[in-house]
Amino acid sequence: MRAGRHRRRDPTKRVHAFRSGRIETAQRLALRLKVNPGALHFEDLKDRWGYCSPAGEVTFALDLVDKDERFQDYVIVYELLHLRVRSHGKRFKALLSAYVPDWRDLEPDPARGGCEVRRPEGGSSQEVPDERGSGAGTTPSGKHSLRKSRGARGAR
Repeated sequence: MRAGRHRRRDPTKRVHAFRSGRIETAQRLALRLKVNPGALHFEDLKDRWGYCSPAGEVTFALDLVDKDERFQDYVIVYELLHLRVRSHGKRFKALLSAYVPDWRDLEPDPARGGCEVRRPEGGSSQEVPDERGSGAGTTPSGKHSLRKSRGARGAR
């Protein structure tokens, strides 16, 4: 390795196992949803659980490792669905309900340390919320993202 270039390594085997397991899950769900992501990534995302780029690349937060598997699957389906429907309108919500019928239950109260996905108070002014006013929005670059609440960032 050249001087000045550092390779980021997974801090634990747990994160590595999580990453490979969730990629398999994402690939399986992509087939079920009939979508073909350009790439699947896991990164250290501070303010969102995942996002889908206009180029079809889907990125998920590494700290999903500490969340319930049902919530992980919800985030995966949510982001993969943006490959079919870019907006958060009725069609998107209908598809989300078809694949994750209890998705509204996966948005618990952040005051109780939940995985709240609605827009945090004072959220980014650069995000265009859907008609429900949730944290799910479109950034100016066209990326669709599922934002974290302030309480969920530090709580695990």
